[in-house]
Amino acid sequence: MDQRKRSGDLTQLASALVLARTEVSYFQGRVEQAKRAKNTEAAVNLGISTKRLLSTIEEAEKLQP
Repeated sequence: MDQRKRSGDLTQLASALVLARTEVSYFQGRVEQAKRAKNTEAAVNLGISTKRLLSTIEEAEKLQP
């Protein structure tokens, strides 16, 4: 995001967003696995990480035209 702010290049930002969205799906799947395994600590930690990543994605999307 910082590089986008400095250079104005959208290509790398778009690639990073695609990867981040893929990771969100992966994290959500892992949260569900942890819940099924009754591993509450892992589910909570993965859920927090997912929310932080979603927040970063939202911030990055604001930089797009």
